[in-house]
This record gives sequence, C-alpha cells and structure tokens, in this order.
Amino acid sequence: MSVTSHLEPTVRPKDNRGVTTDDDAEADLIASRVSQTPIARGSSSFRSYELTVVDHNLVEFRPAFGARSFELLNTIGPFLLPFLLFSCAIQSHSWLCGAASFIIVVVLVRRARARVTQWPVIEFRLAQRRFRRPPADLVTSQTPEIDLSLDEVHAIQVLKRIAPPNEDTFDWYELNLVLRDGSRVNVFAHADRSALHSDATQLAARLALPLWFHEST
Repeated sequence: MSVTSHLEPTVRPKDNRGVTTDDDAEADLIASRVSQTPIARGSSSFRSYELTVVDHNLVEFRPAFGARSFELLNTIGPFLLPFLLFSCAIQSHSWLCGAASFIIVVVLVRRARARVTQWPVIEFRLAQRRFRRPPADLVTSQTPEIDLSLDEVHAIQVLKRIAPPNEDTFDWYELNLVLRDGSRVNVFAHADRSALHSDATQLAARLALPLWFHEST
C-alpha cells in the first residue's frame, strides 16, 4: 500500500505519557481534517486482541483469551452433531449414521482450518518500519491484507462507535492508524475500552507517535 503526501509533519506537545491531548490535536494540520467517523467493519463484544512486545524490533497484536475461547467453542461445538451420529451408528450398527458422521467431520475440519486466520497476528516491525495486518475472515465481514511503511503513519486514533438504538448490537472501540494524507487504516476493534486504551497507549509510546482519543457521545 503506497501513500504519497506533500504534508510535512508538525511538532506537537505531549503529556508525560507521550499522548497528545485534544487541544494539541486541534493545532495539528492533519488532525484538523481527519474524520472521526468509525471505519471498522465489525467488532467483537469481548477483547479480541492484546499487545505483545516480542522484542525491541517487533510488536504484535495477538488474539486475546476471548478470541481464542470463541474460536474454540465455534470450532468444537458443531462436532457434537457428528459425535451423536457416530454414537447412533455404534449403537444401531447403521452404516448410514457412520457415513453421515464421517462426511460432517471432514467438512468441519476443513472449515476449522479456514477459520484459524479469523483473528490473525498483526505486526509492527520497528527496525524495518513496516505494519502488516493479514487478511481476516471475521464474523461480520472480511478484511483485506494491509502492508505499509510506518513512515506513512502520522498518528494513532482511538474512536468509540455508539450502537444505534434500532440495532441489536453494542458499542465498540477501534484503533486506527492515521496516515500522512489524512486517510485511516483500521487495526482492530472490540468492546473492551480499558484494554484497547492501554494497548493503544503502549503502541503510541513504542512508535513515538501521538495518540488521539475521540469518544464524544
């Protein structure tokens, strides 16, 4: 992903955490034109990612316990049906039950392998100055692969998405990368506010980038 821009980075005062405040962001030329509309295509009602510092060069967002547990239940749960069919085959000596259970198991195993990448590992390689988010087959949507230079990133943005009253859904928070042309790239989204804020703050410090919170209700 290549982005070109004629904008020069501006100098912004930071607080003792290295996080710019809303007033600081208002003085930023790029911040003044960056949208505060959520861009994530979907979210989870639990913490789906957690920040992991692998070493001084690599920072990753890995599937959190909630995501791994969801995948486990989502994968193992459907196997109950072929298990019951297989039990039926043993008790009744019916080859039809046995064949049906075998076919269902084969289909589910193939499906389980495909779902392993539902929450893929997201990488920030500091020495190489690269960000990579593999493609993902999420519950609500599919997201394409993104691979871009960290030199194109101007700031980190945290937004709150408020669920409309007529939707049977929930509020969520999303972490976005703001590029130097004012466009944004979503990293991930979930409903755990404190966890996402903590991870975003650590990431901003690691990347030496300003962090903008927008949570107006």
